[in-house]
Amino acid sequence: MGLDGVELIMAVEEEFGVELSDADAGKLRTPRDLVDCVFGKIQAAQGETCRSQRAFYRLRRAICAQTGALRKTVTPATPLADLLPKDLKDPIWQALRRTVEAEKWRWPGLVRPPGLVRALANGVCLFSIVASFVLVPRVLPSLADGLGLFGARVVVLLAAACVLGPLAALLTRPQRRYLPVKIKRVGDLARLWPSINPAAFSLTREQVAEKIRTIVQEQLGVTPEKYREDGDFVRDFGMD
Repeated sequence: MGLDGVELIMAVEEEFGVELSDADAGKLRTPRDLVDCVFGKIQAAQGETCRSQRAFYRLRRAICAQTGALRKTVTPATPLADLLPKDLKDPIWQALRRTVEAEKWRWPGLVRPPGLVRALANGVCLFSIVASFVLVPRVLPSLADGLGLFGARVVVLLAAACVLGPLAALLTRPQRRYLPVKIKRVGDLARLWPSINPAAFSLTREQVAEKIRTIVQEQLGVTPEKYREDGDFVRDFGMD
């Protein structure tokens, strides 16, 4: 199957939330074949369609477009690390967000490297402890007189942590370049799609045929006058 055929199949999968295997695609000669195949899969899928299925097909299409990955290599179990650059400040990540219309997703915010987070937490704690031991007897003896040495040190420690923690977070914001640890696979990202459209799985054959007509015309550049359900994709519509 050529590029036109792959794009057509991916557009149909994204629209209807069904998967067309290579074996299915090999049998599709006309729009009527495609309509019958999709309608049959929609009927079979009623009541058991995964919430994230349509999102996965849209995401897969975007990943393939932005990274050049082969369609068959992108599955829900595929590690995102195999597809995306390690540093997600990379333009590929930004382009992927635009392609999948990330404002409609609960798109994950990027995070700092886990090692940096641990180092910051340890550093803030250590500096706060040192500050409490150094400042109380030398700079804030009156605080120790009022609260006692231990109480004064606790107050200074908490105050230092409250100041240093947000400051460290602010200064390291440019280091937010990585996905959260729970988002490891393509399926994890797809599941962030907030909703599905149940109406997509209660379509009549006529409605499926109308949607496929639109997809074929857009993907293959077929004019309304030339489109026929029994037209051959290759011979009549010029699909490569």
